[in-house]
Formats: sequence, structure tokens, C-alpha cells
Amino acid sequence: MVAMEDMPFEKIKDQVRQDWGPVKPLAPPWKRGALLFGVWLILVALNLTLFGPRPDADVLGPWYFWVLPIIQLLSAYAVIVLGIRLTVPGSAAAPSVVTGLVFLGAAVHLAVSWIIFQISPVEVEAGRHIQISLACLVFTLSLSILPLILALILSRRGMPSRPAVVGLACGFACGLSAEAVWRMHCPYGSWSHVLSSHTAAVMAALLLGWILSLVFFRHYGKRQSKPE
Repeated sequence: MVAMEDMPFEKIKDQVRQDWGPVKPLAPPWKRGALLFGVWLILVALNLTLFGPRPDADVLGPWYFWVLPIIQLLSAYAVIVLGIRLTVPGSAAAPSVVTGLVFLGAAVHLAVSWIIFQISPVEVEAGRHIQISLACLVFTLSLSILPLILALILSRRGMPSRPAVVGLACGFACGLSAEAVWRMHCPYGSWSHVLSSHTAAVMAALLLGWILSLVFFRHYGKRQSKPE
């Protein structure tokens, strides 16, 4: 490979001119994040079709059954948008803002859990706590994987200077959305169940997003810098 400094200036200009071409601009973060919101709605439909709504849906009524999970999904969407924004060169979004939104999303999750349990205090049957908590953890985490992979793909065209922060934000948001989806099936709302399964799944998705982002962006950075 010939070094650029060894090439005549005119030849360098010709080579650069040959590489010129239209570049598709990045869509705004809110628009890329909207794709994830569509995926979450599809997961809601699949969840309700395959597993059915929670048995106390009539007790909650349409307002609490639908609106509270949607509020949680909107919180996840806000975190995703800021996470994607961090991949935009020159973005004004600070990691501290993302951290604040993560804490706000966690507060929404806990508030929704408390409200629903006050309306319909369904406890896990005696002797089945471990079994049901493990099932909810696995299903919630599973529902977060596809949106998380999509979120990282949506971030790949940017230039994340803090890939770990992007991964943490995407992982948390996808875990939070998955919990909102699975809650529409799971009727158990005691704190012993919610914290050991639903909240634990959100934290597991956060860690998974962190790990995947480090691996993904490290590989992507090497591929981008590899000489032709």
C-alpha cells in the first residue's frame, strides 16, 4: 500500500475525487428510536396473543392495564433517543443527562409497580416463588434482546465516543420496555416478586447492553479503521 505522503498531490486529489459520492444523512435520533417503539408494540401484540392478558385485567380496567405500560414504554423511548444521540458527532447530550433519565425510568418502573399492586394485590402462590420469579426473569430478559440488538444497529452509523454509556442506556431502555410488555401478562405485583424477577431482568438487560456495546463497537471500530 503506497503511503499518502509518497503520492503526488494531483494524484491524491484524483483518488479522493473518485471516492466522492452522495452520503445518506443520519436520521434524527427520535426517528431512529421510533423504529424501536414500533418493535415494542409488536412485542405487546405477540405477548398478548401467545400468553394472554393478565387474569386481573378486568380489575385494573383499560386505563391501568394499557396506560401505565405505555407510560413506561415512553420512558424507555426517551432513554433510547438520548442513547442514540450520544453517537452523533458534536451531540450536546451529556452522559449525566442519560444517567438522570435512567433514574427517572427506574422511578417510573417502581411507581407503576406500586400503583398496580395497590389496585390488584396479587401474591405469588406459596411454594412457587422461585419458579415463577425465574420464569418472569427469563421471559422479560428474552423480550429485551431483539430491541437491544436493533438499538445497537441503529447506533452503528454514528461515532460513539462513549460506547459503554450508549450500551448501558440501550440495555436499560430495552429491559424497561420488556418489563412493561411482560407485566401485561404477569399478574403478580408483590415487591418480593417484582424486585427479584422484573427489576432484576431490567438490570440484567442493562449489563447485557454494556457488554454487547463494548464488543460491538470495538469490532466495528477495528473494521472501520482497517486499510483497504
